[in-house]
Amino acid sequence: MSCAIFDESGERDSSYMPEEYQHQRRLMGSLVSTPFVGQDENGKEGCFFCFSDLSCRTPGSFRLKFTLMMIDPGRAGSVRHFPILAEIKSEPFKVFSAKEFPGMVASSSLAKKLKEQGCIISIKKGNDRGRGLRNPDDPSDNDDDEDGEASQSHRRRRQMRN
Repeated sequence: MSCAIFDESGERDSSYMPEEYQHQRRLMGSLVSTPFVGQDENGKEGCFFCFSDLSCRTPGSFRLKFTLMMIDPGRAGSVRHFPILAEIKSEPFKVFSAKEFPGMVASSSLAKKLKEQGCIISIKKGNDRGRGLRNPDDPSDNDDDEDGEASQSHRRRRQMRN
């Protein structure tokens, strides 16, 4: 499955940033995922595609477009396009600037269940910056995941301060 970013209407591909950024991608991370077979939070078996490291470089409202393709490894060297089995777009979501970011949302029960089964994703406890600013010197007030792993950007900020 591949992932692309579209404008809020879902009509215009927003993969590339404006011209002054010299053709840099807006959506960063692994844009392709392979299936993970596991059980959902209700015990129902399914096939899941996890995009664990996606990030968007610019604030705004967007949708993600997911495209499921059947790739035949035996024909990969001779075929340019593989058949598209399904496409779907997400609901609109908002990307915030660092200054306006309201805080981390806790991971869903599905994400927690998939991690328990070996899917490589970070699980977030969540926090609410709406009630006050985060104290970077307070270890209990951070954006660590439930395993105590801070995001790479958070670790870099800590290292730069010290």
